[in-house]
Amino acid sequence: MKIVLIGYRGSGKTTIGKHLATALNVPFIDTDHLIVSQAGMSIPEIFHKEGESGFRLRESRALKEALMLGRGVISTGGGIVLRPENRILIRTADLVVYLTAPVSILAERIRGDKNRPALTNLSLEEEIHTLLKERSPLYEELADLKIDTSTIDVNQAVAIILKKTQRKDLCNEALPS
Repeated sequence: MKIVLIGYRGSGKTTIGKHLATALNVPFIDTDHLIVSQAGMSIPEIFHKEGESGFRLRESRALKEALMLGRGVISTGGGIVLRPENRILIRTADLVVYLTAPVSILAERIRGDKNRPALTNLSLEEEIHTLLKERSPLYEELADLKIDTSTIDVNQAVAIILKKTQRKDLCNEALPS
């Protein structure tokens, strides 16, 4: 089973993804880590040298590669849903989980994160609010399951996803070949 985690940065994709992959005994793939290892430079360096468009191109390639690896849990970058081709790829997953939290919680979680450059000249909260206005409909459109990570812990989130995967497995087994 391929599970893709989407949502804004700070929503818990990496943390929950690692725990979920362990619970399912499948590989965990973080597209941002894949990008960094392949580029040989940090995300801020990529943005500085190649701009956001260069980063988004690398992000699309990393998503394709991650999805080709077979079973696994894939944590994606928050803006991966912006490119139509990425949305098409994400839909090929067995389960797409949208992790969300209120703007204030997301800001608290990512404040001081030097691994991601600011995408606007706005304050952190204003940037999150502005980008979520654009991205939330895309996250919603792709999601098979939506989880607010501000109200539950990692283990509860994993349990909810596992329950959903069991239901999907049962549905898939019931389908004729």
